[in-house]
Amino acid sequence: MQLLFDETSRLLGEMIRAASLRHQVLSRNIANIDTPGYRPMEVNFGEELRLASEAGDSPASIVRATVVADSAAGAGRYDGNGVDLDRQMEKMAENALWHNAMIQILNSRMNFLRTAVRGG
Repeated sequence: MQLLFDETSRLLGEMIRAASLRHQVLSRNIANIDTPGYRPMEVNFGEELRLASEAGDSPASIVRATVVADSAAGAGRYDGNGVDLDRQMEKMAENALWHNAMIQILNSRMNFLRTAVRGG
């Protein structure tokens, strides 16, 4: 049971939740590409995770994904909209790879546990 509820499994769960939230945020950005004055949003998770790790804290218990303004977004178009479709699509592809990698790692851990329960 330790493998199911250990720090690594909890952290993987938080990372998968952050990737899901990021997908929603990026989708919202793309949906608002024609909205005058819309400023793109981003999910803050990786930086929080890095800071918690450097501080020696338990990342899975304190790090949560939050939605923030995308500070890397450009100045925007004539109508004040700051969404760059190419950049948003690039982020979507990157996020999908990240999400799939976390799912594969979690599946590997579950397969290991399943093998252990079956006795080899």
